[in-house]
Amino acid sequence: MPDLSLNGKLIYAYITYTLVMMAYTAVNIPYGALMGVITPNSLERTSVSTYRFVLAFTGGILIQTLTLPLVRWFGDTGVVDGAGDPIINQATGFFWTMVLFATLSVGLFFVTFATCRERVQPIAQAPASFQEDLRFLMTSRKLHQIVLLGVFFLIALSTGFSSRVWPWLLVSYVGLSAVSWLAASWNRKQTSPSALSVSSLELDFNDLSRNVPWLVLFGFGLFQLMAAFVRGGALLYYFTYYIGDKSYVSLFLVTGSVAAISGMLLTRQLTAWFGKKHLMILMNVVTAIC
Repeated sequence: MPDLSLNGKLIYAYITYTLVMMAYTAVNIPYGALMGVITPNSLERTSVSTYRFVLAFTGGILIQTLTLPLVRWFGDTGVVDGAGDPIINQATGFFWTMVLFATLSVGLFFVTFATCRERVQPIAQAPASFQEDLRFLMTSRKLHQIVLLGVFFLIALSTGFSSRVWPWLLVSYVGLSAVSWLAASWNRKQTSPSALSVSSLELDFNDLSRNVPWLVLFGFGLFQLMAAFVRGGALLYYFTYYIGDKSYVSLFLVTGSVAAISGMLLTRQLTAWFGKKHLMILMNVVTAIC
């Protein structure tokens, strides 16, 4: 962490976290989409997904088990306190632990890229062009509204939906919507669609915006990930300051991962009994109750 003021450190954290999540998105979207091109068979995709998540959570168990010991090892200053316990530099320990994990991750990503084979070929479409993609980005009012609403929702969420922020958000939203409408109108007059190429972004956007099951899963996934991130982000603080012993964090995480792996191994059989839709609803209701 650079030697900055509190606000400077917050800005630094926001920027670096955003970059990390952009990298995560760039990796995870094609990685997750691989199942759709490895096999056209739905049951085989379920089986592939089970292997994927079982091994992913197994790797997660290694991370959960090794993180704090590695932090202590990398952060050991070689100095002991009055009680004879080693003094650990947490910042140094976490930094080099993350460097180690990141290096291993990049290597594994390249192995995945080099060894996976796409057996399902996409349907040939009209050639897409960057110019048409850019035109769509500049002229789509619906896309602009989705982006604006998403940004303002995140701002409201980050401020705890404070009533003091709502007037400013409303005024800003109306103002930016007006700018969006004017910009889209001007760009439509300045450019015209090409008859020889299409915008792949526009095709994907239109397909997704009309796909009601996908929209339902998108909303469901959004809230499910929010719950997971809030819970995961609070764990270290909870066990450190409420329970009073952060050594329980690893045990808690490993136990959860073992339970998740057990559930994944049962997924195919449970899917055959209940169906994917009802199984998803049932399991998440049970999770929410827990």
